[in-house]
Order: sequence, then C-alpha cells, then structure tokens
Amino acid sequence: MYTEKLHEWFDYWMEIYYRPTVRTPTYENAVYKLRTLKKFLPDMALQEVDEQILQRTLNCLMDNNYAKSTIKQMKSLLNISLGKAVKLRLIPFSPADSLELPEARTKKVIALSPGQQQQLEQACRDVLYGDYIIFLLYTGLRRGE
Repeated sequence: MYTEKLHEWFDYWMEIYYRPTVRTPTYENAVYKLRTLKKFLPDMALQEVDEQILQRTLNCLMDNNYAKSTIKQMKSLLNISLGKAVKLRLIPFSPADSLELPEARTKKVIALSPGQQQQLEQACRDVLYGDYIIFLLYTGLRRGE
C-alpha cells in the first residue's frame, strides 16, 4: 500500500498500474530498473521530490557507467510513474517532465569477423552444449532470449 514515500509509490505504481499492462519480461526489467533507481534516489516524501534531485540521480547513474539506454529507460519509468501520481492528484506536477538525458556511454557491439566465427564454430563442435552457441550465431538470438 502506498504511504506517501517515493520508494513506496514506485512499488505501489508497479503493482497496481504497470504490471497489469505489460508482459512479464517487461515488468521484470522494470523491477530491476526501479531497484537500481532506488539505490541512487533518496527515499523521501513524494511531495518533496523535485527536478534537481531526479536530474542529479540520472547524472549519478551516468557517472556510475550505466549505459545510455538503461538511463533512458529509467527516465521513462520516472516520467510514467510520476505522471500517474499527478493524475491521481498526489502531487501537483511531475518533477520528471523536464529531465535531460545525460551523455552516457553507449555500448559498442563488435561483430565477429568471418574467420573468428569459423574458429568459434570449430571450437563449439568439441564441447558439450556447443551446438547452442552455433544456434545463437545463426539465428541472431540474444542470450536472454
């Protein structure tokens, strides 16, 4: 149940408003993102949260080497959850409306060269479960899928 604290609001919003509207993997990803946000965001009264606190939190995530896409998703969760608090008249306006996305690192994905892929395939033929790695190479599935 929600009791006017920011972290409790996030938990309440997730269960009541977010979870029923998304698929399980999306929800689980958001749980991880909000858990991380809570580590960097002080737990204070919902009415005391301001844009500067939220912006410093996003900047701190950047300083702690979180990927730009992760920070962008966290910013989105802040926008949605605090926007719902406004609609429910728990706060007069959303302090997340004007947040700026900090310039965080972007992950550079480097594809295997044809020679590297051939070496990997050869090595996979000699190990247990190597067929799974070959399957991933040819289908493009990600590890989590």
